[in-house]
Amino acid sequence: MPAGPNPTSRKGAVLSEEPVQQPKTGELRAQILKLAWPVVLELLLVSMLGMVNMIMVGHLGAGALAAVGITTQPVLICFIFFQAFNVGGTALVARAVGQCNLDAAKRVSALTLWLNAWAGIAIGLVTFLFSKQLVIWMGAQPEYLSDAVLYMQYSAVGVMLQALPTGVSALMRGSGNTRIPAVFNLVANVVNVAVGAALLYLPFFQMGVLGVAIAQLTAKAVALVMSMIAMLSN
Repeated sequence: MPAGPNPTSRKGAVLSEEPVQQPKTGELRAQILKLAWPVVLELLLVSMLGMVNMIMVGHLGAGALAAVGITTQPVLICFIFFQAFNVGGTALVARAVGQCNLDAAKRVSALTLWLNAWAGIAIGLVTFLFSKQLVIWMGAQPEYLSDAVLYMQYSAVGVMLQALPTGVSALMRGSGNTRIPAVFNLVANVVNVAVGAALLYLPFFQMGVLGVAIAQLTAKAVALVMSMIAMLSN
């Protein structure tokens, strides 16, 4: 009689013939929702930061509103480069964590943050140096050109600061921790509103577009510090 299948692998480990128990649909749905809702909140908060700034400068007139709004598209284009690195980082970290390979996860995390940091510096520096040309190309009018250039320059520095937090968020999503990025983005939004309202409305400030620019830069600096603390402590 021909010999039956050998239950032992080449390395001598016994192969289990028992079927792997699959999670039920309800359990999968609960796990997906548990991971997804903080991501939805995080992305909503990231989008809200710019929108809130436009709301805050709305009372200053159409010129101030246009100066802030005209920077939106160039800044969003900058983040396309970060997202390219972050998608790869999320996938590779998730694979390493699934394989219980901590060393690989650390190497992927370090490389992703390194790429984000250098891309942030390069893109932010170019955006800062050519801020006037960018806003003119976007259609800025002479009556608010100076405010638009000012806000674009602050936004360029903000791109440098936001490069690492976006990378940390992506890596944490890959490791299954989606709540911490939502927390530091929530704190950043609160800081943005508080500082912006103070610099816009308090009698001894009333700094106009400059006040909102400082507020968003402060918020992104807070997000950077919190994301680094979160990354180093996990």
